Amino acid sequence: MQQIYDLAGAIFEELARGSGGDANAMTQALTRGQSDPAAFASMLSPRTLERLRALSIKLSDQPRP
Repeated sequence: MQQIYDLAGAIFEELARGSGGDANAMTQALTRGQSDPAAFASMLSPRTLERLRALSIKLSDQPRP
């Protein structure tokens, strides 16, 4: 669970930096990301994208209850 929180923090930090801290621009980016995840992902650094991929693989490999 901590990895998810850490990754969310990194994503939020990059979103804030990329929007210059403008809350409206951040909201718009998140809204666009709902319909176009690739566009949102393009805002993230390669390191963050790799962390996201690794975590998604780790979670998908876990058995479901």
